[in-house]
Parts: sequence; C-alpha cells; structure tokens
Amino acid sequence: MQMSIVKTFYQACGLCFALLAITCHATPVNIHLSGLVPLTGSADDFHMRVAIGRSFLLGEPINLINGPFATDGTTTTTDSGFTVDWAGAGVTAGGPYEFGFDFLINTTAFSVTEAYWTVGGTRTESVALSLFNFRASPVPEPSSLGLLGLAGALLAARTVRRRAIRPACL
Repeated sequence: MQMSIVKTFYQACGLCFALLAITCHATPVNIHLSGLVPLTGSADDFHMRVAIGRSFLLGEPINLINGPFATDGTTTTTDSGFTVDWAGAGVTAGGPYEFGFDFLINTTAFSVTEAYWTVGGTRTESVALSLFNFRASPVPEPSSLGLLGLAGALLAARTVRRRAIRPACL
C-alpha cells in the first residue's frame, strides 16, 4: 500500500515538473523602452532601431511616446529587428524630447542599435544609445497557472477516491 502512495506521488511530481518545464520555457516579457533625446539643430524625423530576432517579437510596438510629434511613429519589421520612425512638422533645437514604446517579447536578448534625427531624409544627428532605458516585466500566463492547478486537483481527487474505496479491514 505504501508503495502505491509513493508511486502516485512520484507520478504527480513528474507531471507537475513536465507542466512547469513546458509553461516556463518562453514566458512573455513586456518591455518599456524610452529615452530623453536632445536636439541641437533642426529635424523632421526621429528613428530608433531595435535588434531582436523576428521569432522573439510578439506583435508590434504599442503605447508610443511621440516626442515633439503629434502622431504615433510607424514600425518596420525585418528578420533582425524593427525600426520605429516618427515624422512630423519641423522641430528646432531643444528638448530633451521623450520617445518610447512598449513591446512584447519571449526573450531578454535585444538592444537598441541606432537612434538618430533626420531632415528631409538625410541623417543630421546621431543620438547616444546610453540615453535609452528599459523596464522589463514578465507577463503571467493564466493558462500556466490553470494547468498546474488542474494537475493538483486531479491528484487530490484521485487520492480521496482511493481512500474512499479501500476496504476497512486493510
């Protein structure tokens, strides 16, 4: 009788570890990336490039912070990352202007590789990448917690059912 309890316990542990390994493999992470960017001349566009493999990016950047421009930036995605381009009426020296966005990924390996101002499509000022900061926050998956809870409930129900069926003489 004790062997069957031990065996059931090990089976349940194996199931829980398997579910945990599957669900924790690629937990989505929300990244908030932003920076305060100065402008010493004039510009009509700002561009920021982020290097990350396309398979790790889960959707487009959202919640854009648009600096001095009235409209959201546009996103161009490639296999090696994405670029957000902000455009608008000409801006003269000033700032710093805040640019940023949120994006969802399933890795923590990414970097800002370029940031620069342009006028009429010509690059005028590069921006120090050290001006950009990010904040990462894991996104809890309700399905993961549900699967683990279901495994525990099934194990508990199985144990209670076995005790109820067991004859009193054993």
